[in-house]
Amino acid sequence: MAEKKRKKPEPRIVRIRLLSYDHNLLDTTTQRVCRALAENNCAHLRGPIPLAAKDEEEERMHRRVIDLEDPSDKTIQAMLALDLPQGIEVELRG
Repeated sequence: MAEKKRKKPEPRIVRIRLLSYDHNLLDTTTQRVCRALAENNCAHLRGPIPLAAKDEEEERMHRRVIDLEDPSDKTIQAMLALDLPQGIEVELRG
C-alpha cells in the first residue's frame, strides 16, 4: 500500500518593501535592515532584491524587497524598532 506523503506547511512569508527617491540612501538603509535582521537570527532572509525604478513625475522611485520566511514576533518587533532615516518608505506585507 502506498504511503501518503505529508506536505510541509507553507512557510509564512513577510515581505518588506523599502522605497526612496535617493538610491544611495536606500542602499545603505537596506544594508542596515538586513544586518539587523540577520543579527536577530530568527528568520530565513531572502534579499535584498532590487526592483526596477519607476518614474513618478520626473523622479525615479527606487525599490528594494526583502522576504522573511517564518519570522518570529521578535523579528517583526526588531524590524519595527529600527530608526529609519527620512526619505525611506517602508511597507510590510504578509
